Amino acid sequence: DFKITIDPNTRFHKPIHAIRLARQLEGYNVEVFEDPVPKGNLDWYVLLRQKMNIAVALHLGAPAQVFEAVKREAVDYLNISPGAMSEFVRCAYIAHAADVPVWHGSGVDLGIMDTSYVHACAAAPNCTLASDIVGNFLREDDLLVDPIRFENGHALVPRNGRKARDDIRCRNAAKVKPLAARNDCLRDAVDVGRCENKKNVRRRLFKCFQQSVKGRCRQHVHLIDDVDFFLLCR
Repeated sequence: DFKITIDPNTRFHKPIHAIRLARQLEGYNVEVFEDPVPKGNLDWYVLLRQKMNIAVALHLGAPAQVFEAVKREAVDYLNISPGAMSEFVRCAYIAHAADVPVWHGSGVDLGIMDTSYVHACAAAPNCTLASDIVGNFLREDDLLVDPIRFENGHALVPRNGRKARDDIRCRNAAKVKPLAARNDCLRDAVDVGRCENKKNVRRRLFKCFQQSVKGRCRQHVHLIDDVDFFLLCR
């Protein structure tokens, strides 16, 4: 049977609201209540564990955060999704020392990134909960020559790595869009760099984007300077 994850994304501003919902959901196959209240108040998470019959989880990405959460006994499970796979394994081992199971979060990514998640999960002995490696289910193409294989609800760890397809053309790449909402600045950067700007609206958008966006998003636009990228789009 499917298990349910409740993730309010810290939208409950007081523990009592989360406790009331948890009691209404008793009897359903709820596996975990993730991030019900603001993450900065671990005392509230300790209280929720005492008052709720549903496992409580935090979505974290830094070893120091994981250490503090397990030290305070504020969680039953952890959703870990740092920027680097080595950081995931490090966080998972911290949780493992406290017998806290984990799963890997996802950004609805393409196949190469999803494959790295599978390898990271296999390296963590306590990554026993269902992970959010779902990009291949939600996209028209995961851009892998050999997609991730699943058997009996488990992802098989690739032994020889995975190779990205080199036959993706501009017209096909335009179809590969996430169904879930993404950061607007990043999506705009991809859309602008995908093909030539044939419409004035897009040209104006790109000009405005260059002038107004600084920092990480603007640096993302610089990726279109890659010569091979333009060769793909011709």
